[in-house]
Amino acid sequence: MNILDLLDKPDMTQIKVIQKLLNEGGVASVKDLGAQSKVSTASLNKYLKEMNERVKEINPDIDLVLEDKKIEINIPNYFNFQHILIHYLTDSINCKIIMYMSKHDGVSLTQLTQELAISEATLFRRLKDINKIISEFNIQIKNARFVGDELQIRYFLFEFYNHALPINVINYHTLDDSIVLLIENLSKELGVPIEEKNYYHLYLWLLISKRRELQGTSLEIDQQEIYRKLCPDPFFQAVYKTNETPLGSTSAIQTETDIICLFVFFISTYIYEKPLSDEQYVYFLKNEFLKDIINLTENTLETIGRYYPLENMEEALIWHIECNLFQLHFRLVHFNSYISYFESDYMMSNQADDHISQIVNDVIYEHLTFFNLTISPAIYDHVFANYRFILQTVESQCVKSIKVGLAIQVNYLAQQDILNYLEKVFTKEFKLTLKIAEVDEMYDVLITDIFLTDSSFKFKEIYVINDGLNMYDEKMIRKILSESIK
Repeated sequence: MNILDLLDKPDMTQIKVIQKLLNEGGVASVKDLGAQSKVSTASLNKYLKEMNERVKEINPDIDLVLEDKKIEINIPNYFNFQHILIHYLTDSINCKIIMYMSKHDGVSLTQLTQELAISEATLFRRLKDINKIISEFNIQIKNARFVGDELQIRYFLFEFYNHALPINVINYHTLDDSIVLLIENLSKELGVPIEEKNYYHLYLWLLISKRRELQGTSLEIDQQEIYRKLCPDPFFQAVYKTNETPLGSTSAIQTETDIICLFVFFISTYIYEKPLSDEQYVYFLKNEFLKDIINLTENTLETIGRYYPLENMEEALIWHIECNLFQLHFRLVHFNSYISYFESDYMMSNQADDHISQIVNDVIYEHLTFFNLTISPAIYDHVFANYRFILQTVESQCVKSIKVGLAIQVNYLAQQDILNYLEKVFTKEFKLTLKIAEVDEMYDVLITDIFLTDSSFKFKEIYVINDGLNMYDEKMIRKILSESIK
């Protein structure tokens, strides 16, 4: 889901305007903003004036300049879009409802209306809107209580607070001692340093789990016996060590199911990135319940292999990539959605001509049936970003950088034209380094003209253009570049 959907229309429009401005380097025309926002000129002008006052309240150092035809924003270096978004979210009635209910699940509707200073009719309308938005997670709010699979409810609350709170929030709040101790024990037993971002995510998950337990909810998970065998002993040891202390009675993790769900969270959020052992991998293959994850992972790797020569990669790196794919697919199977604040076409609109992005989309659409879930914009963006990162790693290892030199004898006026041509046509397919050639360097491919065919330059392959007619044989250049890779 897109967290901006929780905002009222004026606030959503203002946030999208700010997002657009920052994406465009701080300046945009009012006409373009109106077209993107799909609101009337009068409404847009009203929203812009409100936004001007609002950002000054958020941070006086934000400079917003409104002119007849354009708008400009300057944000100080220590501030960013997320700071502004968080302010709008925490001020939103819909977000206040979710926040209050996360702390007081099952609160009476009367108490909720009094707390938020809204009428019952407004509250019912708001709850209906919220239910429509959070339906991606297969959960609902009924009688002022979250209803659905408990693991999904906790993950929704984790995703929500992860976007609605700044990551450094734990730096200026009193922390729960039992959760701090459990995180320390997990780090020691697993041998994994838990850095700031992961610490925040883990603390947030454990705090939500503890609150839900205190509200009387309990976790259940299908095929618990299978997960019990997968969950490493250090997870159990860390919990036992914590619960043996005086703080144990208030620990967020009490039961075996709690430990297993913590393991699922660790794997799904990439806090625990230790590759699977051969024994664990075989165990997954033997269980029908989990075999689809392995099949999807192996098929994805096979599809990637059609674009890149994976045989050139070290076996250990291929195994690392396969484990990363496994974690991504594991997450897709266990949690129903994500929360983002990007527009659905954000990724591709910013990388439309990127060849890796095109391969990523081919991989995603080829395996849609394996996901067995609806690819919402938030899920798509998450999968896209992770596949893209993996493919960048693969490409850096598999694709040789071809050093292309342009001989200085080529007509000076044509040099830049030729370099631009090569860059425009071939960098989508090949990893090229393009430069004017120097006699003391070796080049994989030398581009020269009809007058230079001697050995003035060191090269492995040569392509001769007809400088007088400015002719390029695109097919021949592609063939030479392909042979240079091999």
